Amino acid sequence: MKNILIVDDDKLIIRLLSTELRKAGYATFVSFDVVQAVTAIRRHPIDAVLLDMRMPGGSGEDVIRRLKLSKRTGQIPIFVVTGSVPDANRVDLIAMGAEEVFFKPPDMKLLLAKLAEVPSRSDMQDEATEPAEYQDRLAVIGQSTEYFGA
Repeated sequence: MKNILIVDDDKLIIRLLSTELRKAGYATFVSFDVVQAVTAIRRHPIDAVLLDMRMPGGSGEDVIRRLKLSKRTGQIPIFVVTGSVPDANRVDLIAMGAEEVFFKPPDMKLLLAKLAEVPSRSDMQDEATEPAEYQDRLAVIGQSTEYFGA
């Protein structure tokens, strides 16, 4: 099962993406800002990132730069899912390392087709167990969208 990190501060978009991805057989992790996103990627074997551009704590560009500079995370595919990006910025984002830019709400068939092409990193890495003091933070980053309620 591939692990997909959704980075967005919009709970409705997170719920939509998580629901559709889980239906398609993906595990989802959620981050609401740049700091949580970077932490999640360090702690979990993430296969791909769905990334908004405007969030608390920094921008999507910050996340792309951080991930692409690291040897360990530089190969993780990043798919931008955003409300508005001018065409010129779209080209810049792809040049920075984004695989594709989708506009909200994304075309789920196309997004799922792109994710199907992504190789799984999950099988290549052992999942580290975190000490008890990190469990609260991991719950925020944590898997699924159950804590959003019905």
